[in-house]
Amino acid sequence: MLRELVDRRDIADLLHAYCTFLDTNRPARVAGLFAEDCVADYGPSFGGPIRGRERIERGCARTLAMWSATSHHLSNIRIEFPERDRAEASSYLYAWHRPVDGGPDFHLWARYYDRLRRTPDGWRLAERRLRVAGQSGGEFDFAPIERAPG
Repeated sequence: MLRELVDRRDIADLLHAYCTFLDTNRPARVAGLFAEDCVADYGPSFGGPIRGRERIERGCARTLAMWSATSHHLSNIRIEFPERDRAEASSYLYAWHRPVDGGPDFHLWARYYDRLRRTPDGWRLAERRLRVAGQSGGEFDFAPIERAPG
């Protein structure tokens, strides 16, 4: 039980560090939160699934260059442990972006769906999927949040 509590805290810290490193423009630190053989999917506008930590860093640097400032807010973190050294997490995201070209601010309401694994360096993101509920001030092509039929 104690180990699971520590793991939950460590995973939440990793998810929050991701936001901090984005907002402080540190692509190498963002990439360091991923497993070497990771897969990340931020949607069609960002090239579909990205494989490997090196590509995460390059893609992150390219995307962050579009913004003069960002502010990422994470909440509603849910973590499950299908195995002792594996976790699945979902979290809600609100992200504000100020474009370098002076255009309108971009707002994003979304969720991250993550698979994590324990490594010798601690918990790392093995897979990250971004799914979007809405956006304002931009025309990016994102995969939508999956919802049950109403």
